[in-house]
Amino acid sequence: MDAETLKDEIPEQSYAGIRGRIETVRGTIVTAMRGASGTVTSTVSDAGTRVTRARDEASQRGRKMAQAVAENPLGITLGALAIGFLVGLLIPVTEIERERVGKPVRDAATQRTHAVMENAVEAAREIVRDTLQAARSSAQAHGATMARQALDGAPFAAGDVKEV
Repeated sequence: MDAETLKDEIPEQSYAGIRGRIETVRGTIVTAMRGASGTVTSTVSDAGTRVTRARDEASQRGRKMAQAVAENPLGITLGALAIGFLVGLLIPVTEIERERVGKPVRDAATQRTHAVMENAVEAAREIVRDTLQAARSSAQAHGATMARQALDGAPFAAGDVKEV
C-alpha cells in the first residue's frame, strides 16, 4: 500500500493528527541532535585544551629538569644513583630472583654498587679539593700582587710625607 492509498483510507482528522505527531517527534529529535552535537563539540574542545595544557606543562618541566642537569650534572648523577640504590634495597627479593639469581649474585651486585658509589664520592671530593686549591692559589697570587704593588708605591708615599 502506498502513501496516497493510505491517505485516502484514513480520515482527514486522524491524518492531520498523525502528521502533527510526526512533526513533533521530528522536532524533538532535531533539538536533541543539536544539543548532543553542541555537547560533543564542547567536550572535544575542552579535551583539546586540556591536552594542550598538559603538553605545555610537561614540556616546561622537561626544560626545568634539563636545566637542573646542565647546572649540576654531578649532583643529579649522585642523587639518582643514591635513590636507585635505596629503592633497590627496599624492594624485597622475589622467589624467582632467589631461584634464578640467588644471594651471591645480589651480594656481588651490591658490592659493585658500593664500589661505584665510593668512586663517585671520591671523584666529587677530588673535584672539590682541586677547586679549593685553585681558589687558594688564585687568592695567594692576587695577595702577592697586591703586596708588591703596595711595596712598590711605598717609597713614593714616604717621599710625599717628607715634603709636607
